[in-house]
Amino acid sequence: MYGGSSSNQRYSTLGAITASNVNSLGGAWATQLPGRTNQTGLTMSKGLILVPTANCKVVALNAKTGEMVWEFALPERPARRGVAVGDDVGLVFAVGSTGSITAINAETGERRWTHTLTPDPAHGRPANITSAPTYARGVLLVSISGGDSGRRGGVSAIDALTGKEMWRFYVVPQPGERGSETWPNNEMWRAGGGAVWSPPAVDTELGLVYFGTGNPNGNPDGLLGQHPTKHPGPHPSHAGDLRPGTALFTASLVALDLKTGAYRWHFQLTYHDIFDMDVVTPVVLYETTVNGRPRKGIAVLRTDGYLFLLDRVDGSPLLPIEERPVPQDPFQTTSPTQPFPVGGDQVVPNCVEPWLMPPGFKSGCYFSPLNQPNLMVPYIGTRQAPMAYSPETGYFYIAASVNPFWATRFGISIEPGQRSYGLVSALDSRTNKIAWQQRTPYPLGFGGGMLATAGGVVFHGDADGNVRALDARTGEPRWQFQIGAGAVSAPFITYELDREQYIALAPSGGASPQGGSGSAQSPGDTVWAFKLGGRLQQLPPPPPPPVVQTFEGRGVIARTNQIVIDFAERDKDTIRPLGFRIDEYETFEPRRVGVPAGTRITWKNTGHEPHTISVRGQRWTTGPIKPDATGSIQFDVPGTYVFSCENHPWQQGEITVGR
Repeated sequence: MYGGSSSNQRYSTLGAITASNVNSLGGAWATQLPGRTNQTGLTMSKGLILVPTANCKVVALNAKTGEMVWEFALPERPARRGVAVGDDVGLVFAVGSTGSITAINAETGERRWTHTLTPDPAHGRPANITSAPTYARGVLLVSISGGDSGRRGGVSAIDALTGKEMWRFYVVPQPGERGSETWPNNEMWRAGGGAVWSPPAVDTELGLVYFGTGNPNGNPDGLLGQHPTKHPGPHPSHAGDLRPGTALFTASLVALDLKTGAYRWHFQLTYHDIFDMDVVTPVVLYETTVNGRPRKGIAVLRTDGYLFLLDRVDGSPLLPIEERPVPQDPFQTTSPTQPFPVGGDQVVPNCVEPWLMPPGFKSGCYFSPLNQPNLMVPYIGTRQAPMAYSPETGYFYIAASVNPFWATRFGISIEPGQRSYGLVSALDSRTNKIAWQQRTPYPLGFGGGMLATAGGVVFHGDADGNVRALDARTGEPRWQFQIGAGAVSAPFITYELDREQYIALAPSGGASPQGGSGSAQSPGDTVWAFKLGGRLQQLPPPPPPPVVQTFEGRGVIARTNQIVIDFAERDKDTIRPLGFRIDEYETFEPRRVGVPAGTRITWKNTGHEPHTISVRGQRWTTGPIKPDATGSIQFDVPGTYVFSCENHPWQQGEITVGR
């Protein structure tokens, strides 16, 4: 399965590859697939590696040689992150992005059954699936997402032999159901949210399934009175005033009965979430001892880098948890407190480091109310990339991102000039303290995460095309191999065949040693397998990813000398308390222009107050531009320039001056 087993530990008892010999790893084989992959984890079973591709196929490869054994055509594009295999029933389970579920004979590649999830009665739309499924004891568990598109997230349980749905749990309850009392606006259940982004974990002895849930997000399709204009109304995930209450079971860990779907317990990590605190990293089951007593533990990561350690029998804390006051915004009806692990280390910085931000922005922290127009907050700290747990060391291995986002009640944005980096951390399960931490040049929070082995090695991939091994006890680098394309989104697996241990992954855009690559013009991505003494050599590195965000991708470069300062009072129809101030959220139309040298560029102010445009790093300015007036600047020197509004310096655009 995606997590290695139903515990999601991503740990292997194989120990032939060790911290002392891992530097002898080389490529065993590399096979180009007939299609692209997308954050896809490989699944290995009985000598076959199984991988879904974006061109609606599941491919089976010989795990020793990489040769294709069979391929199966799916009815639709598969969901991200992989498939699951039920060895006891001999079936491979692939889930489509809109809810089709197909069981395939693992040996022959022939279809056994296909089932499609029925739509949610709240809106009647097809399901939205973005995760690999989990298989346990004859039950296939399918995570339902779609909170960003007005759907309710949840989990569906399918009988693995027949394809019939056994039960379904929705994260956002409808009126009268458990948890609905935490939604005073009882129409919000139709607005969606609570996406389940990751594969559940299962304790087969207890008969319980566990999963994390997303924020109270959703596209309410007019339910909340959004403006049907180019300046939309507030984004529901950040607009806490539209949905008072703690909003169960969003931003939570939920435990259900595996066979019936009956509620057992929950733990909410963020009350009344307006901060995008999705519980996205797959939860991990582990065994531990507390005060001399064996306990069944479950670990769940919050986006701000805190790890919560609970008893998976009843949800009680294994290490103490306390309520701490957090900053308040009465208009957004923020919760006065949030839970925090007592004495636990946060594996990412709590506030935005100033050097990560472009000029004009203010540093925010996790749980900062999103009520300041120039606020940047830390985002996607520990989010999505799966962590690993090693019983040998007692450490959780966590891949994280340190990056700011411009965040307001209206949504979030990545802005030119932003910087970011990544962190790999080992967190001691006995103390919740950082044992070691390594910094990487690129964010890892959306990546393939970690793999731990009994050989004392942890593996991860980075966006520069390097795959790496670290010493599990110290974090010291032990091995690096260049595969020719960014590997950050691909999780590793390990397996043994004929007494040889292999490490494998399927990076998106992976280049081929035979000269192909996973570009849009090539057949597909490449699966890599490594073993001690492997003879395939490293490939030339791809162009390095930028370490600073640019204007590339933020609109085409318009050939014009006219720019409009476009006023956007995006919240004008919302009922506000006395004294609540609305700023002018101006935008530039177009945001990027290209002109020959000697061109005078003119800005027209369509706002309600004066605006002054200046060029960053230069003394050039329009001076104050009154409403309905214009101002201009002459550009004689070729180059690329960033301009911004002195009144609102976080609003910026780009001018490219040619010769």
